[in-house]
Amino acid sequence: MEQKPTKMAISLLYLMIAICMFSCNENSSEISNLRFELALLNDNQESVTSFNEDDPIIFRLLIINESDLDVMFTGFEHEEIFKVYEVSVSGENPVGKPYSNIGCEFIGGYPLGSQDSIMIKIPWIPKSGELEEVHRILCGLNYENPSLEIGSYRTYLNAKFFFNIEGEEYIINAPEKTINFSIK
Repeated sequence: MEQKPTKMAISLLYLMIAICMFSCNENSSEISNLRFELALLNDNQESVTSFNEDDPIIFRLLIINESDLDVMFTGFEHEEIFKVYEVSVSGENPVGKPYSNIGCEFIGGYPLGSQDSIMIKIPWIPKSGELEEVHRILCGLNYENPSLEIGSYRTYLNAKFFFNIEGEEYIINAPEKTINFSIK
């Protein structure tokens, strides 16, 4: 009878080891030195939060690899990156986003070497005849966006990003970032 508790204890130990070995590599310390910077830029590429009506607004996401490892940026999960909300006393109302699709040319991912970065920039309203200089992760400039009227607005970064290191997949929950901005 004493063998049953021993077998059960050993089985539990194996189960715990298996769970640890096969669990998702979410927020692994191996790639904890990734930094995400969200900013709104003016026409001079300066980070600002106040714009005049009809000023160009450029959304920028910078992913910086501050580690000693080379990683592959393989994607992200969230269809609302750079989505703009109008903020009023009654809450937030979605206005739109500056692109039409995510993942246009994402086959295989993008290398992100040690101490390197990837920049994704996209205008709220593209200038007439502007070439799509958007990083291939986001495609389709949204020419249908309305000019933002005088008021208060908000955009967020709240997404899971996927990276690969030597064949192993990792998921990073980017720290949520909020930018409140105004049109005057």
